[in-house]
Amino acid sequence: AFIDLINDGTGYTLPPLVGISSAPSQGINATAVAIMTSRSGQTGQSVDRIEITNPGFAYTVTPTVTIRSQKQKEL
Repeated sequence: AFIDLINDGTGYTLPPLVGISSAPSQGINATAVAIMTSRSGQTGQSVDRIEITNPGFAYTVTPTVTIRSQKQKEL
């Protein structure tokens, strides 16, 4: 299983959170993390790839994947 990126984004200061919709009640939820990279000529980082850490189980439809920025904690 893999997640194909259409737009890798830019300007991230922290890796974004990757959410995958829930599996049915008797299933196991899939999980994934963003692997970051720096590209020449850009500010911040962009997503290099999404790595699936658990493919989940019992999905009956393709799950929805969301990517959202993390906020830095103020000191």
